[in-house]
Amino acid sequence: MEYTDIKSRIKYFYEEVNSNNLIDEFPEYLDDNCMARIGESIIPVGIDGMKQHAIDVRNTYPDLSVAVTAPDNLKVLNDISLICPLLPEQQEIVRILDSLLEKEQRASYATSSKKSA
Repeated sequence: MEYTDIKSRIKYFYEEVNSNNLIDEFPEYLDDNCMARIGESIIPVGIDGMKQHAIDVRNTYPDLSVAVTAPDNLKVLNDISLICPLLPEQQEIVRILDSLLEKEQRASYATSSKKSA
């Protein structure tokens, strides 16, 4: 896709590539030296780390989509910080959310079973 400016390229990445989980296209938008800022730490994650993060987020929020809206006077920065938990923390978050979902499904099943009895 041809872009008229950097803003449209960023918007396309988040709204189309990221929202549709097109991780094979990440190398067209991200650099191998991609870094994540976690608190005060800056951690190299690279393209593979960003792909794994996208997979983990999609597993947690399968219907997630991103819409980019910004005022016309938005300034584009060369250094963009991405704050995300480390992989073990992400896995723990997913485990907790899966546990909550399982409990919710069991409660829903129990309620529907009582109604049909």
